[in-house]
Amino acid sequence: KALPQSYHISQAKLYCTATTIKGEINMAIGDKYASLTSWLQRCGQESIHLSFRELNTIIEIPDCAYRNRPSWSNPQKPSSFNSAWLNAGYRVSAVDLNEQWVEFTQGQ
Repeated sequence: KALPQSYHISQAKLYCTATTIKGEINMAIGDKYASLTSWLQRCGQESIHLSFRELNTIIEIPDCAYRNRPSWSNPQKPSSFNSAWLNAGYRVSAVDLNEQWVEFTQGQ
């Protein structure tokens, strides 16, 4: 059964935990956010929309990311937090700090 191009964590969890990663995982700088890198690589979907609450089941979102839009940027020289999605081949395509959600899209 093919999964839709964009889906939420409740649907993704079952798929991602049942799939294996082919090849080596690019880990985030340090281990603090490595679980997000792994999770995104296992999911491999084109677009993934997560509420901050859902994302917090994978990693602990830094406090500044709740109020600071630049925390969700896709910089050339990423911090540990940004490298979690960039090393998985994703970028933040949209984020809403008021409604507390983020969308990751494949591609740099």
